[in-house]
Amino acid sequence: MTDAALILGVLLAGGWDLARRKIPNWLTFGLMGLGLVMGFIAGGLEGLADSLQGLLLGGALLFIPFLLGGMGAGDVKLLAAIGALKGPLFVLWAFLYGALAGGVLAVGALLVGKYFFFRPKTIPYGVALMVGAFAALYGGGI
Repeated sequence: MTDAALILGVLLAGGWDLARRKIPNWLTFGLMGLGLVMGFIAGGLEGLADSLQGLLLGGALLFIPFLLGGMGAGDVKLLAAIGALKGPLFVLWAFLYGALAGGVLAVGALLVGKYFFFRPKTIPYGVALMVGAFAALYGGGI
């Protein structure tokens, strides 16, 4: 059930970020709450603790880049929500895969700027986190 919530959530977040350069609070906070509730239902207090650790780790991983202006708050909340749904080990892998995907997006933005005379001002990092979550879910490493 958490896999279905993760898939739907990151697809919505990635699409929303790509279209509007913003990830809505109702989505990120909803996923966080769902992850905590599902963690408790599946594993009692231990499951809740695992979800809470994932939420805190996910938020912490992008907090300094956010403070430095390199990330939007929606990106931080999305990674925290991924952690709440799947736990700390999963969110670490999603973060690492997402960083690789973000690098590819950044190179793509540079190439677009070089060859098409406009450079995107921002990169929709929610898309990179979506790719990272799918890679962590289906690509292994966990």
